[in-house]
Amino acid sequence: MSWWLGHVGTVLGAVCALVFAGALVRDRRPTGSTAAWLLVIALVPWLGVPLYFFFGGRKLRTSGKPKLPQRTSAAKSDGPVERVLVATGAGELEAGHAIDWHPDGEAAFVGLCDAIDAATKTIRIATFVLGDDAVADAIIDKLVARAEAGVRVELLLDGMLVNASCKRARKRLAHAGGKVAVFEPLFRLPGRGRGRTNLRNHRKICVVDGDVAILGGRNLASEYMGPSPDRARWEDLSWRLRGPAVARADEVFRADWKFATGEDLPAPAIPAAAGDAAIALVPSGPDASGDPIYEVLLQLAFTANQRLWIATPYFTPDPALEHALELAVRRGVNVRVIIPAKSNHRIANLVGKSFLSPLAQLGVQVLQLPKMLHAKVVLADDWVVTGSANFDMRSLFLDFEMSMVTRAPAAVTWIEQWFAREGALCTQGPIASSMLSDLARLVAPLV
Repeated sequence: MSWWLGHVGTVLGAVCALVFAGALVRDRRPTGSTAAWLLVIALVPWLGVPLYFFFGGRKLRTSGKPKLPQRTSAAKSDGPVERVLVATGAGELEAGHAIDWHPDGEAAFVGLCDAIDAATKTIRIATFVLGDDAVADAIIDKLVARAEAGVRVELLLDGMLVNASCKRARKRLAHAGGKVAVFEPLFRLPGRGRGRTNLRNHRKICVVDGDVAILGGRNLASEYMGPSPDRARWEDLSWRLRGPAVARADEVFRADWKFATGEDLPAPAIPAAAGDAAIALVPSGPDASGDPIYEVLLQLAFTANQRLWIATPYFTPDPALEHALELAVRRGVNVRVIIPAKSNHRIANLVGKSFLSPLAQLGVQVLQLPKMLHAKVVLADDWVVTGSANFDMRSLFLDFEMSMVTRAPAAVTWIEQWFAREGALCTQGPIASSMLSDLARLVAPLV
């Protein structure tokens, strides 16, 4: 009997390995990542197959997945970046927007609270982190007050960092008439849910009454925002957006909400023009057919002529993006990378050094901020890309993200000044890699 069970187990293991190997090849992931997964599945299928089942997939293939409508254009786009935007389904830059930047965490907190207080119909918020602190409690207090006043409130939390604060928020909002949903719980039984444990919703979206959106990289916690200055608060970026693209932000939220709950939310009317900035909101993730944010960044890296400035908490580009930075330096582009001297993830520090050390030797200017930097922004000539996506393989290939792309002169000037302010606080010195950082580079796609 033991021989028979062993034989059946071997056959089943081989079949599972073949099935998952085929799925892995179809994922179109970086070659090194594919080779590593194939090796683990082939040599130790009883370890490799379960690991891949929970952590390996990077695209959703279920019939119930959310599918964001693709934006198309009948007109011929002017330049290569515009053509990439159209090709990825993000659509052309759309005029008619006003962008009000939050220069710090206090302005971000006040801006969010003011938007919530002014809501009369709907408040839709998606966040990766809801802190277990006074800032998160204050925001929940305001959401509860608006729900009790008859405003429809929906709060979407990623399942990875659900904590006591999240549970309290769900109970309080439910009692007030609001709703809280969890996007893919971190721990669930195999076959439950429609995503993968490894695919997280990293978007930060707040849409109020379908008219105003607050977007960027800030989560709802004291590390990111608060009513008063805090020297320990992280450097980050967020902004208030008004204009037609607010409907796109709401569309992304509604797709994520339906994925998490199965509920269709009503779509608001498209807002009227509110300014002269032309922008495109670019969602990316497991529910996209390609990798839109990555493709835009890659195009910008290959075509930048004067400057390519990057600010990111975690720096782990894939080989193509890494090579694009190398070529940019060689053709005389001013390539600058701002990172935190010490990020909140030790392994991210190690991995980043293995990428930055050779780039620094080649001529990339690496600046280190003495505090935690959480902003995600790229300034390539007169193009700005900023939002929730880090300059790393996890954000660009695995997580649900959203970024804004624009070349509006006022936005370019504001970001230029932001880089100048942050750069003045940074130190520049040698970036030394080590055997440990080179080994850590093997897990770069997951960091």
